Amino acid sequence: MRVGDADSRQLLWWGVAAVLVGTVLYVGYYFVGTFAFALFLYYGTRPFNERIEPIVGSPGRASLVTILAVTIPLAVVVGLLVSFAVGQLLALQITDVETILRFVSPTFDITSIPTTPQGLLDLLRTEAQATGSLQSAVSLVLGVIGTFADGLVNAFLTILFVYYLLKEDARIVAWFRGIVGAGSRADEYGKAVDRDLISVYYGTLLLVFVTAFIAAIVYNGMNLFAPDGLTVPLPMLLALVTGISMFVPIVITKLVYVPLTLYFAFLAYRNDPTLLWYPVVFLVVCFVVLDVVPNALGPILAGHGVHTGLMIFTYIIGPILFGWYGVFLGPLILVVTLEFLRLVLPSLARDEPLTGEPVAAGGRTPPLVEGSGPSGSTPTEPTTGDAPTDGEPSAGPARDGDGRIDEGAREFEDGEDGTTEEDGAAEEGVDGTTDDVSRETEDRTE
Repeated sequence: MRVGDADSRQLLWWGVAAVLVGTVLYVGYYFVGTFAFALFLYYGTRPFNERIEPIVGSPGRASLVTILAVTIPLAVVVGLLVSFAVGQLLALQITDVETILRFVSPTFDITSIPTTPQGLLDLLRTEAQATGSLQSAVSLVLGVIGTFADGLVNAFLTILFVYYLLKEDARIVAWFRGIVGAGSRADEYGKAVDRDLISVYYGTLLLVFVTAFIAAIVYNGMNLFAPDGLTVPLPMLLALVTGISMFVPIVITKLVYVPLTLYFAFLAYRNDPTLLWYPVVFLVVCFVVLDVVPNALGPILAGHGVHTGLMIFTYIIGPILFGWYGVFLGPLILVVTLEFLRLVLPSLARDEPLTGEPVAAGGRTPPLVEGSGPSGSTPTEPTTGDAPTDGEPSAGPARDGDGRIDEGAREFEDGEDGTTEEDGAAEEGVDGTTDDVSRETEDRTE
């Protein structure tokens, strides 16, 4: 086959690869938020998964236990919140509704509110005939149902992503290193990104629990000094919700303590206006302890080794640019960019070959990141002859798809370079040892 034909076929395959990558990116664009959140949960729960796997004895069972340990507490919290809200609504009396409406809108005509199911139907029928808004009402209901179904689908995909990432991460790493080569620049880049992401995402999850712990202290402490009737209802449950609210961009803990403050102000205004000082004190304490302190702790807990100022900008700008999932996608973009600037750009700027160990801009070789792979495993070092040195082709023997030495290729090489039988025997001894190490590494990975 001529060289031109080989180049044409290789160019064709690169075109096919470009089409496939474009298709994957196009599909992934519509689920980027789901994938970003799943990646956050994966890195946030991976340390727990690594500790539970030796106990349960299987990556699949360990992944299942990890998923249940994360989703069940969250579902319990949401269920308790819904039950509490429904119970409070059922306990409301007509007089309480009237008091709330007068407080919110003094000019509202309370007598226009239907008090029976038949009155509600008559009101809806009258409004639909007068404004022709029946179709818009149906569209609104369908929109709500569609949003709810979309949320369920994304929740299912998130759990599925996390489960298979936890179960198959070792296989993914082995596949990647089989392509780029263990110890290559791409391998070091991937290990550095993995190390930073587990620091950032695990730190964020830790921040949620720290915030919930601080909120529990604040709510229970304020209840000790609160006037009668102005205590925080279900303080432990609301503390958990306060911690989870750290996932809400920009608003964060305000999602909980601001409605509580308004609730206390309403109760004080209705019962005893002289108690309006307490909602003000509650608001100030919550702002300082539950708003300022978590914002200061965030960059410290989430991102050891990543510049604190950059982390702050990421948590602010990410949600503005990308929406709700920006708090998860922003750190990913930051880490990938920073490690590229640290490990790859210096060699590109100096026109150096991207082989061998990475060299930082100051000329010092950054330390290798050991033990940062999935399940805490130390990456396998390249064996003699398997990885090329700077600017030199690989001199190792040919291997088949399972990593075993191709005997035919070795005989051809012996015949070409005139290697003696003694040299060949020595090479067989070395390569046999290498092959055993390779098979042992594969068994450990499996």
